[in-house]
Amino acid sequence: MQVIGHHTDFLRKVLKGCLLSRKLTLLQSLVQLKKQAAVFTQLTAALQIQPESENTSDLDIVPAGDAFPV
Repeated sequence: MQVIGHHTDFLRKVLKGCLLSRKLTLLQSLVQLKKQAAVFTQLTAALQIQPESENTSDLDIVPAGDAFPV
């Protein structure tokens, strides 16, 4: 009977460790997403164009598929 008790305690500890590592992975992913969003916001702010007139014909519009040529 002691063996079953030790085994149950062991499984409980392993499960708790798995759940904690899963939470840590999730938190790390959220922090990385937050960093990426901050970089995106900074780049977007830096690239904002202040047109002198309503004429936007001088802007280069690139279709999404052609943005990164292979």
